[in-house]
Amino acid sequence: MKGVETPCMGKDGIGWGCLVAISSLMMARDGFTGIEPLFSETPEADWIESLGSRYEILSLYFKPYAACRWAQPAVAGALKIARENHLQPSQIKRIRVRTFSAAAALSRRHPSDTEKPSITSRFR
Repeated sequence: MKGVETPCMGKDGIGWGCLVAISSLMMARDGFTGIEPLFSETPEADWIESLGSRYEILSLYFKPYAACRWAQPAVAGALKIARENHLQPSQIKRIRVRTFSAAAALSRRHPSDTEKPSITSRFR
């Protein structure tokens, strides 16, 4: 629940890719080897034959809104109600969402910029 109570920007993890890349290069230089390469000739690699004709990305779930997965139904529901009733944002006074306790613990503060997490006041 730490990530729920004190959310951070997704870009906070960007540096890890660099660390993994450098560590991998150093280990490879010293003779370390890893798992079987992705494009090896193995029976499990039938997906290689389907490149360009079968798109696995179409079997994945996409979050349509830039919000936590737990908030997706509430966003979709609010947009549906607004669309069906031809509502403008200025006509909406309040939105009430019923959810489970972990989702209710998500921060509701707006960050002042993209460099600051939207954290609750008890962590400031």
